[in-house]
Amino acid sequence: MFKNLLPLFCIITLAFQIFTGCTGDSESKKLSHFAKGMEYVQSNNSSAAIIEFKNAIQLDPKYADARYQLGLLHLKNQAPQKALNELSRAANLDKTNLDAALKAAELLFLGKQKEESRKYLETILHQDQNHAEALALKANLDLMDDNIDGAQEAIDQAILAKPKLARLYLTQAKVKSARKEYDAAEQALLEAIKIEPAEISFQQALASFYQSQQLTDKAEQQFISIKKTFPDSPQPYFTLAAFYLRQNNFGKAEAIVQEGITKNPDSPGFFLLLGNIYKQQNKVDKAESSFKKALEKTDRPQDVKAILADFYFEQRKFDLAQQEVDAILKENPRHSKSSLVKAKLLIKDGKNLAALVILEELIKNQPDWSEAYYQKALALMGENNIQLSQEAASKAVRLDANNANAHTILGQHYLMVNDFDKAAKEAAIALKLKPNNYRAAIILGKSILKSKDYEKALSLFSEMASMLPENTEVLHNRALANLALGKTQEAQQDLEKILTLEPDNTPALITLVNMYQSKNNSAAALTAVQKQLQKAPDTSGHLLLLGNLLADSQQYDKSLEAYRKVQKLSPNSPQPFMQIARILNSTGNSEQAIAEYEALLEKSPEYVPAILAIGTLRDRAGQSNLAKEAYRKVLEIAPNSAAAANNLAWLLTQEEGADLGEALRLSMIAKGAFPNDPNISDTLGWIHLKRGSYSQAEHQFQQAIDARPETGTFKYHLALALKGDGKLDAAKDAVNQALAAGDFPELAQAKELLNSLP
Repeated sequence: MFKNLLPLFCIITLAFQIFTGCTGDSESKKLSHFAKGMEYVQSNNSSAAIIEFKNAIQLDPKYADARYQLGLLHLKNQAPQKALNELSRAANLDKTNLDAALKAAELLFLGKQKEESRKYLETILHQDQNHAEALALKANLDLMDDNIDGAQEAIDQAILAKPKLARLYLTQAKVKSARKEYDAAEQALLEAIKIEPAEISFQQALASFYQSQQLTDKAEQQFISIKKTFPDSPQPYFTLAAFYLRQNNFGKAEAIVQEGITKNPDSPGFFLLLGNIYKQQNKVDKAESSFKKALEKTDRPQDVKAILADFYFEQRKFDLAQQEVDAILKENPRHSKSSLVKAKLLIKDGKNLAALVILEELIKNQPDWSEAYYQKALALMGENNIQLSQEAASKAVRLDANNANAHTILGQHYLMVNDFDKAAKEAAIALKLKPNNYRAAIILGKSILKSKDYEKALSLFSEMASMLPENTEVLHNRALANLALGKTQEAQQDLEKILTLEPDNTPALITLVNMYQSKNNSAAALTAVQKQLQKAPDTSGHLLLLGNLLADSQQYDKSLEAYRKVQKLSPNSPQPFMQIARILNSTGNSEQAIAEYEALLEKSPEYVPAILAIGTLRDRAGQSNLAKEAYRKVLEIAPNSAAAANNLAWLLTQEEGADLGEALRLSMIAKGAFPNDPNISDTLGWIHLKRGSYSQAEHQFQQAIDARPETGTFKYHLALALKGDGKLDAAKDAVNQALAAGDFPELAQAKELLNSLP
């Protein structure tokens, strides 16, 4: 018996030895990788250290120390998401590693994941209720939640625990500022500097505080003091130059940068900043030269070339921009700044969908990039996707409140939906950030103009016109302001100047024509258009306007001739087809009109106005089946089309054995869109009448009569409903009113109804 068990015992023993031997070997390798990783950390070889820590984690995924060190390296390498992944895992694996928990909480706080951040803080404070850094972070979280009292209590406790920890006083300054205790906030910052006078960030925090309080002189003196205190650091030169730029003091900004170049002649950053200073002053050649000098100095040429490409784009040197971008992306297809410039070039060429592909990838990789969202807003607007464009613009502003272009396009969106107050607000912010932003200035002016503050709008556009005397958009808006104030001579001067500068500017010509027509001077309007066509004979908009004026004066042959020219110049434009068809119909050529609509539909098969017009003409011709077919096609394309729904509902009621349920559904669609339209009320009333719902029918017919009391048909229909409801005297009165209204299609039936009433 024991002999039979011996082989089994040997196997078990051997397996145990193999298992324990492997485990011991794995543990040894893990520790070896960790030790090597720490050696690389000490020698500042981050990439090698990362490999070693990853090897250790591969052997033991629960190795908290290795994950902690790996998280610190990711943090050092500015990879916050990777750092968070490792530090949070380390903190969860080792509850005693409070630093891992703190750093995870800080990263979550920066990512605005407040609740997750608080969870890690609770872990720390549960073990050490006086943990100063955790209390300071709690104070910042409380400030984010507008819990100022909680923030005050937390930072006071933190300072009590570690009164010599200088960075705590920065948080105290934030809390005091939130309480509007600005003197105390200043003292807190001075205390931080007193504790660590060699820490430049504390000095800069004080300067920034003075800026926030609009204490410009004190801010300037503090920035100058920083430069003197840290003479070997380039950073003070950058911050002081940036300060002067915010004051639009380009001279002082340039002088500081030149001083920085003298001390740091090989720093590409100074040349890049100098290039931007020149760019803002429109000193194009100097800007280009500075950017090229930065390229000579840098060890990251692709980044500087991308900046140069963007500069060329802004200067409308698109070929040069394209050359730079193509060269960079050939070497590095994933270079983000160059990809952004490529997207801008595509948007400029109207290739919005191709640009959106690039932008979506950029946003995926850099979700906090405001400029990428701004370009996305532009591309979406180019595709006429207004809602998504506005969402992208709003996101760009949220990510960077100083993005003047994003504020501008957001203002444009608000202007488009007639929210003039918000449009003006966004435009004003954009102008404050970028005073030479004429697009924002125009949006602001238009918002004021649309709000009917004409004097203010005129003043603003006049000021812009003095700076941009040949900007036709500014001149046009000034003309509109003058017209609103009754100053037609001044308006005419601006409009004529626009048409001299831009002979093909149809909007200006339309405004001039409207001005003449408002004075009942149709001859002058026609002359103005004909005169402008001599300067720009192939302008579709001018020819379309000519056709409209000729049609109004019943010069149909000449009008048709103008529209036919438009068709040749703009074959995909629906307007000439629609206008030609209307003239043909009005002159009794309905079949030719239908043929014109059908010719348009060959080019644009889902152009609803044309299909609807065909339905109306078929309906009038008594071709009810063809009319219904057209209306149904409209509703397939535009299910909420009130006109098609109402007309189809009416035709359905005329059928023998009519589907009144379907007719009622369609009529309710129309009623929902236009509740006060008398024709829609009449159709709905007729359906209720056919269904025997007389009181509801009466209500709808009365609505139609209230809107158009002169219409005999509506009163006749009301009489039918009253008769059906047994209100014979009221019915007799209604039909008499209908007959008194004059001729209408059901006149004979109305007379029969009157004769049938007792």
